[in-house]
Amino acid sequence: MKKIFFIFTYFLTTSLFPTNILHNKIKSISSLQEMNKYDNLGCLTPEDIENLLQLDEKLKKDPNNINYLLNKGFILHDGCVDDQAIEIFKKILKIEPKNEKAHIWLLESMWMWGDAEKLKELSLQAIKIYPKNAVFYLYLTYALEFFCLPETDVCLNEIITYLKKAIQLEPTWLSTRISLIDNLIKLKKFDEAKNEINEAFKQIQDNFPEPKDEMQKHYEELITGRLGAESSRKTLNELLEKINNLEP
Repeated sequence: MKKIFFIFTYFLTTSLFPTNILHNKIKSISSLQEMNKYDNLGCLTPEDIENLLQLDEKLKKDPNNINYLLNKGFILHDGCVDDQAIEIFKKILKIEPKNEKAHIWLLESMWMWGDAEKLKELSLQAIKIYPKNAVFYLYLTYALEFFCLPETDVCLNEIITYLKKAIQLEPTWLSTRISLIDNLIKLKKFDEAKNEINEAFKQIQDNFPEPKDEMQKHYEELITGRLGAESSRKTLNELLEKINNLEP
């Protein structure tokens, strides 16, 4: 009887479930177990997890590959797992201290993680390496905003200093200029705020001229970002109205 049972079992495992299928099932189970280290983390999608697992395999063979590490860090950041993303970007900077992308994404992840002290420290370090990159001045203002509660003239003036530096490097950054205007209004520097509003309108006019017809308007909305410019125009008009109401 045992012999018959053995033959029947052998038939099932070899005929109904060939070796390669069993191997794939075991491999699949192994893969699912490996997924547990990313499962339920942040807002990672199944596709994110699959990509992370593939990158992990590649990094086993080439642990200091900058491109692999950057991709892994970005997926983790984009998937709301900023604590792990921070460690990846730090690792990159140990390998390549002047990697600009790693500096930027480290600051972005640190900002999302909410560590204002570290964000300020790392922003100042990045500015020393890249004094002509406006992004780093912008992140520094984000850090300073954490410490500017309650808002005082001293901290607002410090934020304004770095916003001006960012705009000096990137004059077309409307959202940065709007932040500058908002802070100038808080300090009741109305004339300076008005000058910045006029400059912002000029930037919109120069970079996003009024479309000639509806077809061109539709194209510009899709391709050139005109909707962002239109939103900025609305905000600027609201700020101008605010100044008019606050001025004595």
